[in-house]
Amino acid sequence: EFGYSQVAGIRDALWTTLLVDAIAFALIGLTLSLVVSTLAPSRGAVWAKVGGVAATLGGITYAMGAFGFAALAWYATETSALPVEEGTALLEYAVDHPAHVLGPQMAGFLLFTIGTVLLSVALLRSRTVPRWLPAGLLVLTAATFLPVPSRVLDSIQVVFMALLVVLAWGNYTGRPRVNDAH
Repeated sequence: EFGYSQVAGIRDALWTTLLVDAIAFALIGLTLSLVVSTLAPSRGAVWAKVGGVAATLGGITYAMGAFGFAALAWYATETSALPVEEGTALLEYAVDHPAHVLGPQMAGFLLFTIGTVLLSVALLRSRTVPRWLPAGLLVLTAATFLPVPSRVLDSIQVVFMALLVVLAWGNYTGRPRVNDAH
């Protein structure tokens, strides 16, 4: 819900949350791409390159859209700048015409998701990490599209992030590699 009454009471928290979320998405898209590229230098390299471009551009595009909406919502709900009626009209217009604010966020999320799938395939092809890790990423990526309560979705995202931490830590320490011969 992005109506005035839902946003106005949490405007500062919404702005902060979306700022952090935007930065995280951009960083995750880039770092996941770099990690998978190092883990798939030959087998799966094309998947890693294409997936890396998609995940990075998706993360950046999502970030731009999320922060664009955060800024718009924050200003639209500032009663010293706009009366409630005008702020409400502005937010309603933005939600009814999402191409310029919510559009980049949605497109970025979709592109990031496609990139994550391609990067997971690269990891499966490379055979440099245990198979459960990219398989888990694929399952959790698909699970983000299930019609589940928001708390369940939050849990799915926490587990997804935990797998990314395992992947990054393993890449940093050199431990996840199952078959360095490829």
